Amino acid sequence: MDAGRPMRARASISYAEPTELDDDIADDESLDESAITVVSEDPTTDTEDATSVVSDSDSGSDLEFTTDKRKLKAQIKAQQKKKQVKKTKKAKKIKEVPFRFMDLPPEIRVMIYKACLVESAKDLSYISKSNGRDIVRGSMKRSTNSWGGWRYRIERDRYERTPLLPVILRINKAIRDEAIGYLYAQPIHFATTHTFQLFFGRLSPANRMLLRNITIDGWTDTKHARVKDVQIIFSLLISATNVRSINITCRAYHSNDGPSYYRRSSGFTADGYSFWRDIEYWADAMDAAHGRGAAKAALTFTKLCFGSPRELENEEEVVEKREKEFWAQLKFAEKAE
Repeated sequence: MDAGRPMRARASISYAEPTELDDDIADDESLDESAITVVSEDPTTDTEDATSVVSDSDSGSDLEFTTDKRKLKAQIKAQQKKKQVKKTKKAKKIKEVPFRFMDLPPEIRVMIYKACLVESAKDLSYISKSNGRDIVRGSMKRSTNSWGGWRYRIERDRYERTPLLPVILRINKAIRDEAIGYLYAQPIHFATTHTFQLFFGRLSPANRMLLRNITIDGWTDTKHARVKDVQIIFSLLISATNVRSINITCRAYHSNDGPSYYRRSSGFTADGYSFWRDIEYWADAMDAAHGRGAAKAALTFTKLCFGSPRELENEEEVVEKREKEFWAQLKFAEKAE
């Protein structure tokens, strides 16, 4: 074996039990190199550059200059603990308090109520589905049949376009008492008579008195309404005498679908005397609450209740004649002059 060749260095193995000092040294060697930079000691460079140990995140801090890793680690931990204490004290100073909504000016509160509770694009419209057991926001959309008539299907409103947020009424009693009137006072359209009965039956007596303007559709639709619904609906409206406008309308299934057509032969406008017997108690309640003539002023009918779409398009005089005969059969109390 050549004596001039250096021997291969083998890894030394220690069988001594590890001590706490060894654990500290191992932890020091595992420090993040990105946070602590140790510049190699070069005898040719300045002493400050050769042994400078700084922290990138704490540059400019009050760390003492040292080359001892253990001492530097203790300084970093102490500084981090000091920063954490400062953040905790700062967080304690900021107290979470409820927003004093009722301290806002009344004009601002009204704007918020209308944005949350009032339909801005069109009248608030409801339709019943699931065989009349549930109510959703929507209307009846008309399309053309193959035989030249019209058919209707339920079309639900797009909630993302016109969202309502009645949850604002659950914040507290003061906000509810101030805002609930904006929800029920807006014009509300009911696609069928059954939809109105479901909606009205779920209202409390106090909320019924908040209704102001309603439109009830679907009277001559043989699938959803019959003449007997007149008495049912106006019996319910006796407990809502603050309603200022009740608009009655219907839908046609053909251009010739009018009172003289077989679909309308049993319509409520065919016999004004029978219609009056069904609504006379409601008329008495309205006149007692708001004076004579209040019931007659609140009740209105669309032209489609007295004529077919073709008759209305041609502006036939028979439509006006039917309407006048119908109103003449109603025994409303006239407004006192």
